Amino acid sequence: MTIYNKTSKPKTFSTGTILVGPENLRFVLADEVTVASSSAQTTSEGQNITFGKETVKAVAGDIGAEYNTKTDTELSFKDYDKDQFSAKVSEAFTGGTSSEKRAVAKEDQKEAIAVLTTKLETQAKAQIQQEIGDAFILFDSTKIAEISDEEFDSKVGEEADNLTITGTLTYTVIVAPKNDFELIVRKALAALIPTDFVISEQGLSYEVVENQEVDEGTTFTVKTKAKLMPKLNFAEIKSNIVGKYPLVVEEYFKSLPNFARTRISVTPALPGKLGTLPRKPENIAVSVEEAQ
Repeated sequence: MTIYNKTSKPKTFSTGTILVGPENLRFVLADEVTVASSSAQTTSEGQNITFGKETVKAVAGDIGAEYNTKTDTELSFKDYDKDQFSAKVSEAFTGGTSSEKRAVAKEDQKEAIAVLTTKLETQAKAQIQQEIGDAFILFDSTKIAEISDEEFDSKVGEEADNLTITGTLTYTVIVAPKNDFELIVRKALAALIPTDFVISEQGLSYEVVENQEVDEGTTFTVKTKAKLMPKLNFAEIKSNIVGKYPLVVEEYFKSLPNFARTRISVTPALPGKLGTLPRKPENIAVSVEEAQ
């Protein structure tokens, strides 16, 4: 473009100086340029003023076809008055175009890593659970597992509609046979249980709350919860209720410690004096349940 200096002093415009065209389109000087001052000549017809001018390269301030500007289009300086300086396109701006393209961003890669991590964790858990059966998991590394050796089929900034990632997840678990582990827990609790109580059949629950690496291996802190039932002599109970009427049996049970209620069922149900419990202990079944 050609820059015109209408003042009486030379003017230097630095690289990056902004000019404004039609519809507020902005153009930027690509080089520094110094424009000579204007000059005046006196003639018989009066004073003739010639503006100082200089040609300089410029670039569009943005992309798009709207910046394709014709020759002789007038421009003004963003920071100067038109009466001081102005410009005109001396060679048309052409080739401007714009289009939307999908490109890979850093956030896309982070999201891909998160999705792959979740998928591999699910696969690893399913595979290991199939291999260990009902063994108890003491340590699960998925809480700290991270994808390694990840590779993307497109780099950040590259045009792409889809992003594919491959990577490796190292998943480690420490397991113990459930029966063996429960035996250890029960032995650890034995000293804390009153002598006339036992842990109910389904009354033991536990979870590992902490693990720590030591020279000998790994130590675990286990939080346990046990439901206790009275310790009863079932053989003695059966011998005390054989051949008794249900009402008598119920009164007997009320004399036992920690009694709540009883439910007696006799099959087949016989009428009157025949409606007693069996006369052989082996024909009587006694079970104890936790009162709800």
